Amino acid sequence: MTFAVQGVDRGSLLDQIRQATRRYGHRQAAIVLTFGGGTAGEAYAAKVNGLLEAARPGLFPSGTTTRDYLNLSGRSDTATLEVFFYTSPH
Repeated sequence: MTFAVQGVDRGSLLDQIRQATRRYGHRQAAIVLTFGGGTAGEAYAAKVNGLLEAARPGLFPSGTTTRDYLNLSGRSDTATLEVFFYTSPH
């Protein structure tokens, strides 16, 4: 699944993550690739990835593999997340 978030407010980012992933709460992410926009996009991606467990701990438990990437064509303070799920219970 793919979704986007924007902004710098922690509460707003948590809400956006929860909203975008509400249909998937019964699943568990295997890996998350996060593409942060602008020249500081990799740091922004890391910030967003750092909120995943707090937003939805069942879907993004501690130890979920995340990767921070830069998207130079994206706006600053935006990120696109690509979430890949386990195909069997983990």
